Amino acid sequence: MKVEDGSLRIRSPRTASRYIGGTAPLADEDGFVNTGDMVELRGDRCIFTGRRGGINAVVLTATSPGEFPDPCGCGGRNIEDDLPVSQKP
Repeated sequence: MKVEDGSLRIRSPRTASRYIGGTAPLADEDGFVNTGDMVELRGDRCIFTGRRGGINAVVLTATSPGEFPDPCGCGGRNIEDDLPVSQKP
């Protein structure tokens, strides 16, 4: 995993080589795939701040940033609480 230009990039031996029907490779020359997730590194934590394009897909439902249900049992904390003041809506 690495963060480049605020985007989360992952590398795995199980990463797809391309989209079905596509010809362009998903991975860069080092084998990392840009997930489209915007993140901030804070110490040893990776904080999700949104998606490039502004739409988040959660359980096949489009949501606005910060409107996530509680799939992880974290008490329904609004992720906007983790955003820097400059990025809050």
